[in-house]
Amino acid sequence: MIETESIKELIEDFVDNTSNINAAILASHDGLCLASAFSYTLNKDKAAAITISVLSVVEKFQKNLNLGTIDNIFIEGEEGYCFVVDCHNNLNLLVLANKNIIKGWFFIEIENLVNTIKLILKAKSFHKTSFLPSELIVDLNNQIE
Repeated sequence: MIETESIKELIEDFVDNTSNINAAILASHDGLCLASAFSYTLNKDKAAAITISVLSVVEKFQKNLNLGTIDNIFIEGEEGYCFVVDCHNNLNLLVLANKNIIKGWFFIEIENLVNTIKLILKAKSFHKTSFLPSELIVDLNNQIE
């Protein structure tokens, strides 16, 4: 039995063991933080909500310019990078990295993390013993199947 706790542990390991990665957040499309890890103090709920706001703006941009499906969003700032990628049926992964990261390596690491999360999500439905709020479990089970 694969527990959803493994996703939380996977994200924590990713942030703790990957140099120049500052944070990773798995959020639902409604802005709820499902799993997260940070190398510094950050409000996970606020970060998840901001992620959804960015996705909303990009979605409007995409529709108006007929860009088709947008698979990810990459933002480059003076002090670092933000990458948002679709993870699985209405779940998004936000990753923050500092300016010292090598971008190509950054993309590969995120792709590996996303693929692992997708495997975990597809392997087993969420159970009531998960770290997720019970009202989300039914919705997530429907999305995974």
